[in-house]
Amino acid sequence: MHAAWAIMCFLALRRSPLWHRALGVFYILVTFVTTIGFGFHYILDWVVALPLVCFIRGVTDVQSLIGFRITIIAVSALLIAAWCVIIRTVPASLAYPVLIQVVTVSSIMFPFFVELRLACTQDAVPLEEAIALRLQG
Repeated sequence: MHAAWAIMCFLALRRSPLWHRALGVFYILVTFVTTIGFGFHYILDWVVALPLVCFIRGVTDVQSLIGFRITIIAVSALLIAAWCVIIRTVPASLAYPVLIQVVTVSSIMFPFFVELRLACTQDAVPLEEAIALRLQG
């Protein structure tokens, strides 16, 4: 929950002034360094937090289209369930490293796709233009 909370706080600052967003980045970095550095959590906790954040955003976002919200909720729930199964059955799961890699990559890439799409929906900007704007800062 540390990771999910830090990421959600940062995402809530999307339209805030630059110094607010800088504090959000600082909060994420401090949370990451303290939870991982002191050994309280593993990097996997941060990977699993991404679909959890997506699930919460899908449930609470009122601006995106209903079909897209259902997709966000369903895929995020599927990824969270996959992680629960993988973590609970570690010895058996290790026999399928490709499955773990697919779930890991999906858990990282899907939230970024969702955030780009939500940014486009909220900003009413075409996807290509939103990508260019995000890359510019």
